Amino acid sequence: MATRTLDQSQTPRRAGEALGHAIAREAREWGGLAVFTVLLTLVWMVVIALGTGLLFGWTPTVITSDSMAPSIRAGDVVLAQPTSGDDLEVGSVITFDVGDGLVTHRIDVVNPDGTYLTKGDANPESDSTPVMPDQVTGVGRVAVPWIGQPTLWLRNGDLARLGFLATAFAAGIRLASGANWRQDKREDPLALGDGDAVPPIVDRSS
Repeated sequence: MATRTLDQSQTPRRAGEALGHAIAREAREWGGLAVFTVLLTLVWMVVIALGTGLLFGWTPTVITSDSMAPSIRAGDVVLAQPTSGDDLEVGSVITFDVGDGLVTHRIDVVNPDGTYLTKGDANPESDSTPVMPDQVTGVGRVAVPWIGQPTLWLRNGDLARLGFLATAFAAGIRLASGANWRQDKREDPLALGDGDAVPPIVDRSS
């Protein structure tokens, strides 16, 4: 009588390996796309902020402290509309020149002589030195969160964070570019490579 032997012991294992590789590949591609999307969003925020500033003539200023928290935090960028500095109102956020840099605080008091007492939202008291109108460089119109952080990292010599950001951006581009998102027909996740042929069914008849 003829006997028929089915030699398929390797098939489930190799199919499982192929499926695992396919899942890992998909995870890398989706992870890369997610990272790339986040970083691309940040880039577009920078472009929109700078574009808006150029369009309206507003000046961007990177905030370097949390004195205006929680409304404005370190690393945010404030777009300020140029002004003569005259007849500004209490509550206006202004950027002014203190000689060795710019400060962005809120007007707390308008003095009778036309000068301003300013105050950071997070500070308990007003600033001690009145601000002259000709010190005011602009009135804050828009605050864009976070996008000035790389500038702060560079200023503070935080090369580790700068390197991490650059690496994440490069990795996101690399992983996202490896995904064929427009492919009409996806590769069979169970397909094996050329070197992983499944042992054939052996029909041994006598």
